[in-house]
Order: sequence, then C-alpha cells, then structure tokens
Amino acid sequence: MNKNRKKKVLALASTFALAALAAATFAWFASEDQKTNHFEGQIATGKDIEVVETFEPPTEWDPGSEVNKDVAIQNIGKYKALIRVSLTETLQLLKDHQAKPTTGAELEGKTNKNIYVLPGTDAPAGFTDSTFDSTGAPKITVAAGDFAGVYTLKVKEKSETVGTKTTYTYRYAFEKGGVLYYASGIDGFERNATNQIKVKSGTPTLSYVALEYNTFEKEWTTAPIYAPTFTQDGTLVWNVPAATGSSNIQISFNNITTDPKVADKWYFNAADGYFYYTSVLNPGVNTTQLMDAVKLLGTAGNEYSKLIYDLTVKGQGIAAYKDAVDDWLPAGVNDPLATALKGLVPAK
Repeated sequence: MNKNRKKKVLALASTFALAALAAATFAWFASEDQKTNHFEGQIATGKDIEVVETFEPPTEWDPGSEVNKDVAIQNIGKYKALIRVSLTETLQLLKDHQAKPTTGAELEGKTNKNIYVLPGTDAPAGFTDSTFDSTGAPKITVAAGDFAGVYTLKVKEKSETVGTKTTYTYRYAFEKGGVLYYASGIDGFERNATNQIKVKSGTPTLSYVALEYNTFEKEWTTAPIYAPTFTQDGTLVWNVPAATGSSNIQISFNNITTDPKVADKWYFNAADGYFYYTSVLNPGVNTTQLMDAVKLLGTAGNEYSKLIYDLTVKGQGIAAYKDAVDDWLPAGVNDPLATALKGLVPAK
C-alpha cells in the first residue's frame, strides 16, 4: 500500500441541537428550537467512514428529561481503519431570560427569531366563558411582523356559593387566531348587576422574552483539553458532565474502557481529548455504540429558558498501520495507548 493511502485521514461530523424553554410561574418549558440533526462530510481523499446515529428530535426537553442519541462509526471504505472521535459543544443561553410585559410596541415588526411570546393555557374543566360589559374585552393590536394581529382577552369564570355569598374565580389569557397567550398586569375583575365583567384595575399585557444569546463553545480536543470524570451508571452507561452548561447538561456513553487492550471498546485519552476505538474496523462494519443519550438535569434553572445546544460528533479514520498511529499519538502523548493500537496492526 502506498504512503498516501496509509496516511489518509477522513472525517465526518454529526450535529444535533436541542432547544428548550423554561418556566417561572407559568408553564413554557417546551422544545421549539431543535432544528439541526445532520451529517457533514469533511473529506481528504475520499469518504470512507460515516457517523451512524439514532436520534429523535424531542418535542419537549424538560429539566430531568433525557433525549436518546445513539452514535457509532461505520467503515464504508475498502480498507481496514483505526477510528477516533472528538466532540464539540455550542451552548447558547439567553442574555436575559426574564419575561417582560408589553402592550404590543416591543412586538412590532419582530420575527419569531427575535422574540418569544409566552403561550397561555386554557381554564380547567368547570369554568365557563365570562361576558364583558359594554366597554368590551381589552385588546392588543400589532400591525406588522410575525406577531401581527389582534389579541383579545378571553376570561373564564367559576362560581362558588356559600350561604348568601357567591365567590368568583377567574382564568384568563389573550387569544389570537385560536391560539392562547399568557396575560398579565390584571388586578382582578368587577361584576355589574347583570354579571358582566370589566377589568378592575391594571393594564392587560402580553409577556415576551427577547431572543438574544450569549454563546459558549468548547471543542474537547482544543487546549485546555477537556478531561471529564466518567461516572459509571449500572454496567452499560458512563455519565459525563458536558463541557458547557455548568454541569446542568449530561452526556451518557456506552462501551467505555480504561484499558486500551480491551477489544471493541472506546478509550478516552485525556491527553488529547479523543475517544479511540480499541479494535481495527473492517470494511462494512460498525464500531460498538459510543454515545447513548443527552440529559438536561433537574438542576437547570430559568437561565436555561430557550437554550440552544449543539453537540457535534466528529469521527476520524486512518489506515490500519503502525506508522499511521504515530500521526495521532506521537511519542509521549499516551504511549500505552499507542502501543496497544500498534499491536493491532501490521507495520506496512
């Protein structure tokens, strides 16, 4: 085999993004932003390996919930290869996650990429529609942009009579086009003799969050090398805190070993931040599974509202020969690992 073939390095990337929402006193922790789950080939002289993944984009990514993401590498070339994998994370957190009131001005001309308007919830069973007096239901009008339209305050009520006294409980939200939006700024309602209502005091407002982000990035293999602690969970799973997210995001791995001489496992090399496959990968064969899931832990607070998280898995393959190992693991990087890999392959 010629020198170029021995030195051939191939890469492929697989990226997925998870997006989530968080709640204060209202429920709006539901995923809307997961949009990226694709493969990108970074090719030197051919495409000989491929990231093989099983990933179902979540409809909700609540704190404490786990998203399945199975990842392995396949040799789709003609020659035996050694495999390693690196990870890159990008986390975007809102600059200001606190919801703010608006009577519409902040929504004018804005798009869904600029602004998030908090959704409302319908009243539970047992509530009936309230009727406004001649002043009519409060409305908010937005003239242009993705939020254009008329938002009308919808109120539902439930009465409870004890003796001669009747108490009313209200639930309310703005409605536009059949969709409910969170309403705030209302200090109760007054009823007239015909049981029609009007807002007692306050200004009904929508609530919004500006989608402006701070971005945190970490490539595990770039100095300072990320070398997390692997915590075994049962016999098959090893958990690791993500490099971003202040330990609120957890990545779960399979088939991890601390002995590079154990076949068909993944050895994490803390010296360079790569996962090395401990067997030669034959053509048409997959590695054992490396990644299992990603979890947003219950410790995540409202600062993770509307987060955008990208985890990129980059696989590299190199011709299965001893001198090719030196390209990845020069002397002194991790000699026991280099020796173990060289023991799997011929000299030329």
